[in-house]
Amino acid sequence: VVVAAVGASRSVGRRLGTVRNAAPPTCPEVRDVSLKFAVSAAGPKGLGAFATDKISRGELVVSEAPLLQLPRALLEARSEFDSEPVLEGCEEDLLQSLAECSVDDRNAFWSLADSRAGAGEKKSALGIALTNSITWGSGGGIFPTVSRFNHSCNPNVHHSFDKAEGVERLHALRDISAGEELCISYAWLYQSCHDRRADLWETFGFRCECSVCALEGTAKTRSDAAREELGYLDEAASDLTHELCDSGFPAIDEMTRLIDEELSGNPAMKGRAYFTGFKLAFQAGFVELAKDMACRAATCAAIAEGPTSPWTQRLQRYAADPAAARRRRPRIRWRLRLT
Repeated sequence: VVVAAVGASRSVGRRLGTVRNAAPPTCPEVRDVSLKFAVSAAGPKGLGAFATDKISRGELVVSEAPLLQLPRALLEARSEFDSEPVLEGCEEDLLQSLAECSVDDRNAFWSLADSRAGAGEKKSALGIALTNSITWGSGGGIFPTVSRFNHSCNPNVHHSFDKAEGVERLHALRDISAGEELCISYAWLYQSCHDRRADLWETFGFRCECSVCALEGTAKTRSDAAREELGYLDEAASDLTHELCDSGFPAIDEMTRLIDEELSGNPAMKGRAYFTGFKLAFQAGFVELAKDMACRAATCAAIAEGPTSPWTQRLQRYAADPAAARRRRPRIRWRLRLT
């Protein structure tokens, strides 16, 4: 395991967000240890991260501070790249922020891909930012190493941002063999291949050719049906006033079954389903069932985000005392984490 500290991260985007100098991340300097992955050629995708040794489910793959922090408004505008007024001035802001970085950090930034630049065209700072940024709650960032991880519609790695530590952490969602590419998800997974490809093309400028999107015939039809059913169940069960609340727990069971079949048991997505089950049980007054659902969600979160992540620890508190969720805010507003 390595922690890649790239110095104090900076915020950009005077036109789209408040500029502020972020405090240096509280993570240690890079240590001389052996990583279990290497960045190398990934065919038409350019570069990618590949396992050089076996990686166990739940294992921390990498932890890295952002080279630059970006306002969320800029990231939300990337799917509307042709709307030039929205992004005017951002190139200048980015270049100014890069000028404050070290030479190594600037070189790392400019080595990243720019999917917005046509063949033979020069890269732009904005194009690189929109191509490689990873979002979290109120913003996002550019990461020299994490940004090298490509997309898959059946990812084997999950990424999460630890705001307190100021780092992005990647954990293995399942056992990974040496030579296997390490991929995260850039898209909402509960939709058809057509819709996922459309979202990825609009936002990142590439057509997904992962193993799921490459399915044909009956296999493709079955995969699309499973994901669309997951999307329906996720939306329906998450609406605490929906008619499915009366039979919400079978819906949770069906979701986890489909996740096992279609998404290789993705712990991040199963944790989302169990958290919905926790909310339904708690609202219905089934305290023991609420504890069980929160415990299952916490177990999944420990795999996807690590046992010490704030989200894992919060779910553990809910498992011990479901009423802690109600006490967290005067009037609780249930929030589902998008993964």
